[in-house]
Parts: sequence; structure tokens; C-alpha cells
Amino acid sequence: PGDPRLHEAVQELVSAGDRTLVERVLDFGLLWQSDLLRAMSGADTPLANRDREGQVRQAAAGASVGDVQRRTQALEDARPALRGNVYWPLILHNLAQGLAGREAARIPAL
Repeated sequence: PGDPRLHEAVQELVSAGDRTLVERVLDFGLLWQSDLLRAMSGADTPLANRDREGQVRQAAAGASVGDVQRRTQALEDARPALRGNVYWPLILHNLAQGLAGREAARIPAL
């Protein structure tokens, strides 16, 4: 939040008008969070993002399990809202707030 690149990324997703693309972004975010947990735990399970192992390990070093849980919840909360035809920019804005650790409004699925 506050980074103009975030606004541009949200606008690109909204302009594409592709709900499947937004769902893929959510899926990727969940995979990333699971990779962070694998890296944090030292598990031998291969990472989903093996090509980004260095970035995953670097991000894991600066994260807590609580951070990962909060971000995972934000990603999971976005999916039913998206399927409920809630205004996409609102969903993505709230998601960004939740990922950053800021309080976001709860969006009920319709």
C-alpha cells in the first residue's frame, strides 16, 4: 500500500476483466505463503517456487508464522468475495491492506 506500482498492478488486473487471472494471482499468493512456511520450518519438501528459492528463503527469514497466517487469511478471504461479484478494485485494495498487515474491511461474499 502506498506504492504506485501496486495501484498500477491492480489497474492492470481490473482492466484485463479476467476473473480467472485474479484467481490465479490468489493461488500464487497461497503457494508463496506455503513455500515460506516450508522454508521457515526447514522441511525437506521441495518448494513450489523452486525458481525463486533464494527470494523465498530471504522472505522467510524476515517473516513470522503469524505474518504468514495473516497473509494466508487475507488471500483466502478474497476468493469468496471475488466469486460473489464484489467490486474487484475493492477486493484487491483490501487484499493489499491485509497482506501489508493493515486492517482491511471485511467484504462479505454476496
